[in-house]
Amino acid sequence: MSGQGSCSELAGKVAAALLEQGATNLEAKIASYVASFGDTNWQIDKTLAENIPKDRSGGRYHRESIGRARRMLTRAGFLHVKRIFPGQVPEGADYPSAHGTTSKGIRWKAVGVTRPPKSERRKAAERARAAERHERLAKPRHVAPGAINPETTGRAPRSPKPDAELAQVLRDFESIQQSARARRGTGEEQKPVPRQGPDPPE
Repeated sequence: MSGQGSCSELAGKVAAALLEQGATNLEAKIASYVASFGDTNWQIDKTLAENIPKDRSGGRYHRESIGRARRMLTRAGFLHVKRIFPGQVPEGADYPSAHGTTSKGIRWKAVGVTRPPKSERRKAAERARAAERHERLAKPRHVAPGAINPETTGRAPRSPKPDAELAQVLRDFESIQQSARARRGTGEEQKPVPRQGPDPPE
């Protein structure tokens, strides 16, 4: 599965709420991305790193940075995380996880955003499963004879062009950041983000 989920308005609310509570930009982006799937996201950190934009040039975060920020969100009480072992089917997924992952969801009360209606969460989950099936079918099962291989031809692979949709997500996020700064500038009290508690699952 790739790309942001379909609940973009909800994602924006979550990002704004966390920035106002003192979360870092990356933490707010991760929570926003998870919220865009409605209720549950079971993607691995590598996939999150591939789909969360770092800047407008198309840069991406390292998966270890994603993992650290995700664990911070869990310790702060903004995410609930369940470890999914290899061969287990994550909640809401159609297929078992080949290498294991974590099932992630927003703790809506802690974030301060109203949980989406069940019908909206169900539709978002259906779209996520459809995207997962599409991605599985699109993956090549073998390398065709004569296929161009950068390792044998000496050609460097082309850098992918920045995704227009992700660029728009980044612009929206920057707008949310500016609004949060403006509200903090009015003297409203900012709640610190707690960093205590045991480490959540990797």
